Amino acid sequence: MLSFKKIVCLSAILAATLIAGPVRADWCLQLNGEISSALGFFRFTGARPTQAGKIVPLTGRVAGLGPAYGTATVQKDGSTVELGVTFWADAEEGQFDVWLRGPRFNKGDGYAGYGQYGTTGDVTAKVVACKDEP
Repeated sequence: MLSFKKIVCLSAILAATLIAGPVRADWCLQLNGEISSALGFFRFTGARPTQAGKIVPLTGRVAGLGPAYGTATVQKDGSTVELGVTFWADAEEGQFDVWLRGPRFNKGDGYAGYGQYGTTGDVTAKVVACKDEP
């Protein structure tokens, strides 16, 4: 039979687990090139899209606080994932369109633009550990 102390301890653990909610699997992307450093660091919520033929909405943030929204499209043959994202950082709008390739979709390239002066150019993209967020 469980003692009162054990019941209280187990109840506290159960309550803490329920309050914490489910674990969320974020994934992060670092752009380098025209957009790089903190401005090129994106954190997206949920699992990274990898299932062939799927179109998945993306929600996340850029440079720590700015919102980022877009779509990931995994090609029907599963060869690439295209990410199209619009973001806002420092009250300026930007966009990027990159293609991640390979069996794990960890690296790729594409184009990005940011700010009122129309800064656009080539970028490389790499999926990185979220703990490295600037």
